[in-house]
Amino acid sequence: MEAPGRGDTVRHLPPFGEGVTAPEASGMHVFLCAGKASITINLGQEQGQELARRLAVAADVVLEALGPAPTPVK
Repeated sequence: MEAPGRGDTVRHLPPFGEGVTAPEASGMHVFLCAGKASITINLGQEQGQELARRLAVAADVVLEALGPAPTPVK
C-alpha cells in the first residue's frame, strides 16, 4: 500500500543513479513496478468506494493488501 504523499517504501530504496535521489528513480522501484500504475483512493468516502468498484470491474487483476479488519473490543 502506498501512503499518500510518500509512496511505497520501495520507492526510497537504493540503488539510485549517481546523483539521483528522486523516489521514482530508485532502481528497485523501477524493477518491481515496471508496467504498473498507482492511485490513491480514500475508501472512507462513498466517492472513493464507487471509484474502487468501477476500477475493479475493468481490471484484469485486483490486489488488496489491507489485511483483515480489526476485531472489535468487547
